[in-house]
Amino acid sequence: MESNSGYPEKYENDGQLVGKTKALSTNMLYYSGYKLVSKMGRELGVADEPIHAFEEKANLLKASIRSRLWSSFRNNYAYFEDEMGMLVDNTEGLGTSLALLDFDDDERNNMMLKSTHTTEYGITCLWPRFKYSPSFMEWRNPRYVSS
Repeated sequence: MESNSGYPEKYENDGQLVGKTKALSTNMLYYSGYKLVSKMGRELGVADEPIHAFEEKANLLKASIRSRLWSSFRNNYAYFEDEMGMLVDNTEGLGTSLALLDFDDDERNNMMLKSTHTTEYGITCLWPRFKYSPSFMEWRNPRYVSS
């Protein structure tokens, strides 16, 4: 399975380059995982030290996400930070949804709700879509017809 199918064309088949990026959705999944592990540890009666270690990881990651992936241009979180540390400020549905659920920040949440692109079917996976060349699209979708 290709890991960079939702990335701009320059990342095609370049896992090392993709690996230098920081995606909102991936980081939100890690954040959620750290929080869940902490809750599970408390439920199971695990000692405080490992629980605190995961809570600290969650807090540090949350601070990094909030400072590095917030796009004031879009009033939303960016899709990812590229290999040069620059925001690719398209928005994406999974990371945005997780940030709305996990980050208790009414001001940002209201901005995100107002700025997230919606269609008649709900929010999009990625907005705006990246522009791809016809040859890039043909092998991904045999039904794609270049115009």
